[in-house]
Amino acid sequence: MAPSTITLAKATHTAPGLGALTTTTSPAATADKENKDYLAALRVSGKWGLIMATVNLVYGYVMVAAYLPPDPRQEGWVLMRSPLPTYILTVFYLAVVTWLGPKFMDGRSSVSGLRPIMVVYNAFQVLYSVWLVYMSGMGGWFGSYSLRCQACDFSNNPKAMTTICNEVYTV
Repeated sequence: MAPSTITLAKATHTAPGLGALTTTTSPAATADKENKDYLAALRVSGKWGLIMATVNLVYGYVMVAAYLPPDPRQEGWVLMRSPLPTYILTVFYLAVVTWLGPKFMDGRSSVSGLRPIMVVYNAFQVLYSVWLVYMSGMGGWFGSYSLRCQACDFSNNPKAMTTICNEVYTV
């Protein structure tokens, strides 16, 4: 059995008047610093996501929803009565991904055996994205959509309902 070896990273620093100083850093220390940098960047991203979600909520309500009546075709649709449930779900998601999840996993090893689940999940995401592009095209982009300004179709015909459903649940 071969003896275990640990490879250490070497860094050379030059100080004025002292010459070159060589320091040795363990891979664990380097990985720990990279992990802390990653978590700090993740928290910053989470804060910006929260700011943007709040701006979106306020802008959407103040500039649009306060002046326009609700679309009667969306009566009874999930998350369409008020923007607050969507905002709360967004804040919860950002908190879990950028704060609670990393805090929960701190000091724990990564979960093993997720590869088959992730392959199925990613395949589903690809197929769902293809379906969304197809449905968006069927709602108007493939044939009946004009690049000029055109009036919104407020009827209940299938093409108009496909368009509104895609706009609501994909945007």
